[in-house]
Amino acid sequence: MPLSIYPTTANTLQFTGNSTLLWEGTLNSSTSASQTVNVPNNGPVFVYGGTSTGVTATINGQSTTAANAINVIIPGAGSYTATVNSNGSTNFGNNVTYFQRGVYYWKVAYANGIYAAAAVNGNNSYGSYSIGVTTWNNMTMPYSTYWYMTGGNGYFVAIGGAGGNNNQVAYGTNGYTWSATTNATTNYWTDIIYGNPGGTPTFVAVAGYNTWGGTSSTNVASYTQNNGASWATSTMPYSTCWHTVQYGNGIFMAIAGGEYTSTPYVATTSNGYTWTGNANLPSYLWGGLTYTPATNYWTAMTTNNQQVGAYSNNNGASWTQFTTPWNAYYEQGTNGNGWSLMTAYNNQQGYNYSNNGYSWTAVSTSYQCVGIAFGNSYFVMSPNGNQSYSQYASATTGLPASFAIWSGPNDNVY
Repeated sequence: MPLSIYPTTANTLQFTGNSTLLWEGTLNSSTSASQTVNVPNNGPVFVYGGTSTGVTATINGQSTTAANAINVIIPGAGSYTATVNSNGSTNFGNNVTYFQRGVYYWKVAYANGIYAAAAVNGNNSYGSYSIGVTTWNNMTMPYSTYWYMTGGNGYFVAIGGAGGNNNQVAYGTNGYTWSATTNATTNYWTDIIYGNPGGTPTFVAVAGYNTWGGTSSTNVASYTQNNGASWATSTMPYSTCWHTVQYGNGIFMAIAGGEYTSTPYVATTSNGYTWTGNANLPSYLWGGLTYTPATNYWTAMTTNNQQVGAYSNNNGASWTQFTTPWNAYYEQGTNGNGWSLMTAYNNQQGYNYSNNGYSWTAVSTSYQCVGIAFGNSYFVMSPNGNQSYSQYASATTGLPASFAIWSGPNDNVY
């Protein structure tokens, strides 16, 4: 009796017949997976990509070339590592929309179905918000300062940042109505991110610049666990210019650097306030940082046109240096739908993307990109300089994608 294979639900396959099922599964959050399979004979191995966006597979160096169909590989009897990959589309490209006024939006954030950005000019309180990705509306921040913003837990939280030694904070839920408060200390804040370590919603901010285009050294960070309403300070493991902070794999990670400070410093915390660190990054002018959930890889890229990146698969304990696709200023990174993106400007304009954290592809856009946020299947990027445009890229992976791998005999399959 031949094998019959058919979907019983969107993500489940049903098998009957006299063939041997080697591996059945569903790619839910990752676009790739690997497992050892034991092929019992020299006959064919069949790969099926499900009814949603399918998968391709590689066994013993042989790869299928099509998805959403039954593909055949003949590896011979033996034990092999089988790797399946989703062929979900990315539609990364050059979609442009416009803010109503041109100011320097260094950061863009997402929460509650809304994107928001606030000016980093230092002499105004301008901001913008968008319900969707195509239409932006003006809004006003509670202070005129250099704003750095992020989103999470249903809130936007913004801090007064580099270029202004201040303790100003704004928080809200809709991207245009804000409550004003103060940070626990005055500092030259450089970045802010949201995370949920141990199930505790936490926003963390790091500091380093003392002017727009200058540096200082500090070992002070701050955090809030009530969505920005009140803040506390924490101590970093080194006194340096902390440039970027990100969240992933249950930890916050900060790296030192920026356009003027070449350092090897890394700091991590699993609760948002107890930090440990090392000096294991190569000493370069580090800019962007991002985390790729599918592989648990952290990736840092340099600013100041150095064309250097480094990745770590052990939460920053050690790093492997690589050459980035561009000689550019890499500034900000984020992840979503299985992809990591890193913005770039100066010598190039656009972004790099990866689904593993160590192999990156460059995409050129019409304008230079700095800020980036992910939400509702879109990456939205804010501009470099006093510009009125924003750019966005969709990131659908086709997940979940069900698959099955089984061995012959070589008879009909239906």
